[in-house]
Amino acid sequence: MLNRYIQTLFIFFITTGLIGCGISEQEVDEWVIDGNIKKIEEYLKANLYSSKPKDIKLVDYTITKSVSSNLEGMSNFLDSIYFSKEIDPIVLQHKKVIIISIANQKRKFLKFDKLLDLYVEGIILGKKSIYSPHKGYIEQLFPTYGNPILIRERIFPIIISKLTTNQFVEANNILNSLQKIDVELTPEQDQIRKIADQIVIYFQEEKNSYRNYETVKKIDYEIDNLDKSYDNKLSILESKINDAQLTISNTFSKISELENSISRLEEEKDELDYFWLSGYIVAIVSERVSGNTYEIATGSRYRSLLTTFETSYNTKGYFSIRARKTGVKKVRVKEEFGGFEQEWNVYEEVIEHEVAMYNERVSSIRQKKKELSSLNREIAPTTKKIKVFNNEKEILILKKDRALDALINERERAIRDITQERDRQIFELKKLLVIFY
Repeated sequence: MLNRYIQTLFIFFITTGLIGCGISEQEVDEWVIDGNIKKIEEYLKANLYSSKPKDIKLVDYTITKSVSSNLEGMSNFLDSIYFSKEIDPIVLQHKKVIIISIANQKRKFLKFDKLLDLYVEGIILGKKSIYSPHKGYIEQLFPTYGNPILIRERIFPIIISKLTTNQFVEANNILNSLQKIDVELTPEQDQIRKIADQIVIYFQEEKNSYRNYETVKKIDYEIDNLDKSYDNKLSILESKINDAQLTISNTFSKISELENSISRLEEEKDELDYFWLSGYIVAIVSERVSGNTYEIATGSRYRSLLTTFETSYNTKGYFSIRARKTGVKKVRVKEEFGGFEQEWNVYEEVIEHEVAMYNERVSSIRQKKKELSSLNREIAPTTKKIKVFNNEKEILILKKDRALDALINERERAIRDITQERDRQIFELKKLLVIFY
């Protein structure tokens, strides 16, 4: 198809006068620099079959230049030329330039599977294949597609699929008919022997490379998924444990803050504390703007002093007032009462503002103690949750270990089965090719 298409274009360009118009390497360089893929493709299509030495040289130059410049968009076009079934000697020469350029520049063909097919064709048919001379360059390209060992593992199944049992039987019959092991083999027979050797080596090496087997791959996939599944569940549990521990930590912090606050309020309350003082007004000691001081009798051994700020007494008589004790004062009584020195208790009136402050502290302490009690009740269930989560975590780890052990044992059994099967296949192959060993 490509052959007919290119030949049609070739005739078109001849008739339209686009060939032989004196294209130079300098013009090709300009096309490449400008990224003018359309011009490059038109030129290559028009001159691909030209037998003129100048055209052949310039076509090869254009291919080499396009590959070395890594022109985006040229890969499909070069693939179409290289993988075409065209066997015209001139086109074959250009194909060789394509593979050499791509190998030297460590570029890639887009159609890697086709490249492997051509490589295998070169191995099986030898010199009969037009791609046999390309074998070394194709091998040079393999590292650009990944691990060479993995590439080799992709190649040998292709060889096995292309060689029929009849070919091995035929080779075996031919060699047996010669009745001599040391007889000189024909190139075709020698090629089959070499391929058989390679297949045996491949099978032997493959015994130690289990990733190609679906059973082992499936188990490896299950092991990977098992890890991910259990790790995800363990991660969720760890998150729950961390959240619960953070909750407890925050709760203890709040408890500590509340306890400190209650302690501070208790101190303030104690400073504002008061009681009801009852007694008898004996006399007025002093009257000042800052407060009146009275001599009082409260039923104790000695008299006392009372200072008031909001309440005043004009006569002797009984009283009852909110007060607090502020200290003790030494007082010398009048001479007619003996002139003794006595220690009198000193009290002061607690005003309404102080009472309100005291009540506020009492209310705050009561509220904060309720909050403290509530927080203390939260600790036990949260601690229980952490214990439950840790138990679940231990059980989950145990389940994971058991499931993992079961899969590993299954994998080892599968590998033993695979190894035994491969040994049987190698034995059968060697029986088939007994003349080679």
